[in-house]
Amino acid sequence: MERMRINWSSGIPDVKPAIERYQRYLGVKGLKPNTIRLYMQIVRIYLTTIGYDQPSDKDAIKFCDGIQDCLSRSTRNNYSAALGHYHTMIGKSMKFPFVKVNNILPYFFDEYDVQRIFNVCKNIKHLAMLKILFFGCLRSSELANLNLQDYDSSGPTLRLRETKNGSDAIVYLVEEAASILNMYLSLRPPMTIDGKQPLFFTDFSRRWTAGKMHRMFMYYKEKAGVQKKGSLHTFSRHTPASLMTSRGCSIQIVQEVLRHRSIATTLRYSHVSEDVRRKAVNEFLCV
Repeated sequence: MERMRINWSSGIPDVKPAIERYQRYLGVKGLKPNTIRLYMQIVRIYLTTIGYDQPSDKDAIKFCDGIQDCLSRSTRNNYSAALGHYHTMIGKSMKFPFVKVNNILPYFFDEYDVQRIFNVCKNIKHLAMLKILFFGCLRSSELANLNLQDYDSSGPTLRLRETKNGSDAIVYLVEEAASILNMYLSLRPPMTIDGKQPLFFTDFSRRWTAGKMHRMFMYYKEKAGVQKKGSLHTFSRHTPASLMTSRGCSIQIVQEVLRHRSIATTLRYSHVSEDVRRKAVNEFLCV
């Protein structure tokens, strides 16, 4: 019987060598590991879409035109940065457009929403994660990177290593967060992954990822009946910052707690409640 002559190739180009070279290039430039992983993912999409690893200026322009209407401004800027580095690496440097990010805070939860989410979470590990995220104002990547040695129960504090702004930081935990964390640690079995002891790990003995944490949070948000828009980042960053400013906390303190490099980033949380504004007027404008 004669063999059928059919090409079963997927037609997807092999971009792995180019991506590996790009990874080494970004490492030499000193970019942080999380940034390198993000840029690698973007460039992999880019090269797979255009079909080869030596894109021209026209290829780049066509690709950018095709994605600009379906991505947020900050994501488009990440694409521009990643593609810019890649074109520089292959000797075809070109300027990619960056757009001004809208710093208006669209969503945040109130204290009742937060408490409802805590109340429906009966899993000690998940509750400890949610409370540390909220009270520590942590990004999901920061929680995922925590190791057992980063927790000091005498503080109680957490040491964050290689935060988004590139430096280490100390996070002070309130008693409510520390108490549930200690309860979790009393049940936590020993676990070593890649030579380190992660503070939190999944039931499959792996480190948590941002995606898994987001799905975990959305499950409890839905279970709590919270219908407001907002993701895990809204819960752990926007919401505590909004609550602090609405209760009269200075924007400089909020900047320190959120670990923002520039206070300009923190200013988007400077909306305060009518009661706080009225109190400030009565206190500082009396004659």
